[in-house]
Amino acid sequence: MRPLLSRWPKLQSRIQCAEIATLPTPVIPLGNLAGNLWMKCDQLTHPRYGGNKIRKLEFIIPQLKEKNITRVVSLGGIGTNSGTALSMVCHDLGIACRLYLFEQPMSRTVENNYKLMRGYGAELVHVKTPITAGLRFYLDPRRLDPRCYFVFGGCSNAVSVFGFANALLELKAQVDAGECPEPRQIVVATGSCSTLAGLLLGAALIPWNIRIVGIRVAADHYGPVPGCTPGMVTQLMRGALDILAQSYPECRSLPLPTPVLVDDYYGAGYGIPSPASEHALQQANLQGFTLENTYTGKAFAAALDTAARDGGPLLFWNTHAGVEASAS
Repeated sequence: MRPLLSRWPKLQSRIQCAEIATLPTPVIPLGNLAGNLWMKCDQLTHPRYGGNKIRKLEFIIPQLKEKNITRVVSLGGIGTNSGTALSMVCHDLGIACRLYLFEQPMSRTVENNYKLMRGYGAELVHVKTPITAGLRFYLDPRRLDPRCYFVFGGCSNAVSVFGFANALLELKAQVDAGECPEPRQIVVATGSCSTLAGLLLGAALIPWNIRIVGIRVAADHYGPVPGCTPGMVTQLMRGALDILAQSYPECRSLPLPTPVLVDDYYGAGYGIPSPASEHALQQANLQGFTLENTYTGKAFAAALDTAARDGGPLLFWNTHAGVEASAS
């Protein structure tokens, strides 16, 4: 059983966990790069396609089964990590998957993900911009079909937040077991906000006084619609806390932390490489692991700078899928 559900067992009356992830993921030292720097290896969450989305989908899959869902609809860039993981899961469950995909800069990772989504049989609907993708997503003709499940980009909703609340408890157990030192800070890429929301909620629940910093890698607004903002992180935390409080009413008064989002590494836009992210990718390659320029390269650049400036221990949470794979 996942540590979250072991610690709060009555929560199982509200949510379930499919346990498709290979957990716990290791924590390894990267001290030869920058002082007391460590990495949480979530590229290893799944043997076919890892990354942070698998943790979220563990808590979404039971809803798909409970509601007898026949189609899942989501959105993202043409190289979306969440769309790739979602396509794989839907393929395995025998559920149709429709993805509204907006344009983003091409890269090896983007091309690989697009190939995987096609290989897993997802219906790929091409649009020009994130705003158009959002409109098509919300106006999808199956919106009122009870057998159709809509999940926002990044596989982000209140239920998915529990995937990273659980991950924070997993890390605390590794610290307590002496597998790594207690970090002064955690640095994580933040796009659709539920990964950061889950880590912050988990820290509040334990409680664990640790600084968790999100590196903004997606637009803060899409026209007038909020995107990657502290307010969206808080909204997701509150949604998950409301679910928990249905089983544990005492949690309603839990003070939630104020999210910290760093804008300095976003660069020229979503998926556009920056000199800092390119340098971070080179450093990662020298250490034998891969990153990409949309999310993890920018977050790792921030981790390297922070470790050099502030010392450690500092933990970089690697949310990249990690390896190329073929749909089968």
